Amino acid sequence: MAALALSSGTGLAAETQWRFDGTVYSVSGPWSQSIAVDAPVRGVIVLDRDQSYVQVGNPCDGSATRTFYSVREARFFMPGASGAGTNSAPPGVDCAPDGLCDVAVTIVNVLDPPGCQNQVFEVDFEASPLASAELGDVALTLGLQPALTPPAFFATIPDSPWAASPGGLFGQIGSSEGVVELALTSLTRAQVCGDINFDLDLDGDDVSLLRAELANPSGAPLPAGGASRCSVIGGPTDCDVRDATVLRRALAGGLGPGVQQVCTAMNGG
Repeated sequence: MAALALSSGTGLAAETQWRFDGTVYSVSGPWSQSIAVDAPVRGVIVLDRDQSYVQVGNPCDGSATRTFYSVREARFFMPGASGAGTNSAPPGVDCAPDGLCDVAVTIVNVLDPPGCQNQVFEVDFEASPLASAELGDVALTLGLQPALTPPAFFATIPDSPWAASPGGLFGQIGSSEGVVELALTSLTRAQVCGDINFDLDLDGDDVSLLRAELANPSGAPLPAGGASRCSVIGGPTDCDVRDATVLRRALAGGLGPGVQQVCTAMNGG
């Protein structure tokens, strides 16, 4: 199955970027030769906050699933492999059979019938296929068991990640060739301003990309979505020499004024 091509995306005002971190718990198949157990893992899922859900079932009769077609993009990085993909379907539209857009909230009734008290049991994220040079096309699955008691009756994608119970985060990267089980330690709002190439690191590559674009806008455009992340001081869209200077100084030993989360990607909605 061909991987989805990365695109610039639309409607950035409704985005929220959630970063996950953890380690590799186990590896099966031939991937065990290149991916080490306990290796660090990081990644990001970009969600649309403005889409409503489609519900199947009635929690008062046992359980129901609310599905948000809200995953716009997903990426992961670990020693030995990385992967990325972008949903080509419009926001809110079922992307089946590709699958790179699903947030499924499972709701259960915690009382004996005829009583009905709804509670969120689990939230699952499905992103597939992600193109990986090392692994081929793979699926990324994240799971979250909420910490709230009883959990909020979620009707929308929040700006910040839903809180997970201790040990209530888990994940997997897999295909027919192998599976990487993930032991996730955190799910947080990603700090993306200045991360122009969207690899979850602020480094010299980001400075070089911004400086090249400023020197020759027509010949060196920013990567897809880079314009929404390049402002690190001032307004959300004024990506200029001042932003490049602030980013360079921050990387040169943490010199002030420092990177500020003012970019469009963080503050557009």
